[in-house]
Amino acid sequence: MVSDWRQAEKEYDDEVIGWNTVPEAVEAAVKRRPEETASMYKGGVYNRTLTPEVIDEAPEGEFASVTYGDFRRIYRRLAAGFDELGVTKGDRVGIFANTRLEWALSDFALLSRGGVVTSVYSSSSPRQTEYLL
Repeated sequence: MVSDWRQAEKEYDDEVIGWNTVPEAVEAAVKRRPEETASMYKGGVYNRTLTPEVIDEAPEGEFASVTYGDFRRIYRRLAAGFDELGVTKGDRVGIFANTRLEWALSDFALLSRGGVVTSVYSSSSPRQTEYLL
């Protein structure tokens, strides 16, 4: 039975489910719509780690957007930083954070370098965290 669905999956060739990696999918989105909104973030919700030189701060309580082009620019810079830290393909990296733009950008940066990412929520119990890491 398992082989049946795997065979059906192999035969299904719709371009929407191509065998692209996440970074390849982002690159394709950037090519199609570099100036369209890729993500949004809310001002004043948490202490920012991305400085205004990287991305503008959203006004307190309001949302600001990041274009696909800016999203790529930022995650590529983060990827270069991970390179400098010695992160290489196959390395396992845990991201411990609340859901936020920086998390998504770091995740994409690590995936673009072949990293294996484990996400740990700040609400995770010690047992869950130990299991994930």
